[in-house]
This record gives sequence, C-alpha cells and structure tokens, in this order.
Amino acid sequence: MAQPGDNELVEAMGLALATIASLIERDAPVPKGELGRCLALLAAASDASTPGQREILETWARLLALAGPANER
Repeated sequence: MAQPGDNELVEAMGLALATIASLIERDAPVPKGELGRCLALLAAASDASTPGQREILETWARLLALAGPANER
C-alpha cells in the first residue's frame, strides 16, 4: 500500500477538524464513539482518487473505537 501524500494528510486533517468543530458546537458532550462514526463516514465518502485520505480517516476512526468510553477503566 502506498504512503499517503502530504495533500491527502492535510485534507484528512481539515475534514477531521471541521467535524470536531461542528461537534463542539453542540450543547451536550460528544462521545468518542460518535466522533469515530463521523470520521468513518467521511472515510467512506472519500473520493476514490484520494485513497490515502480514506486510509487516514479510517485509522483515526478505528483508534477512537479502540479507546472506548472516557469513563471506562
């Protein structure tokens, strides 16, 4: 698998930050699982011409899923 390029990384970071910014505007706290699901949806909707962007977003979504809820020890 090819390494994602700088442009794909920058675009993935921009999408993730825009998602986080819109979730922060909510009145209630947003669970990590919801952020992970949003990132997974963004990955699925990524253009086929940017596989690196999709891979980055999928990885972040997977890491959030592995982290579990904040109150879990």
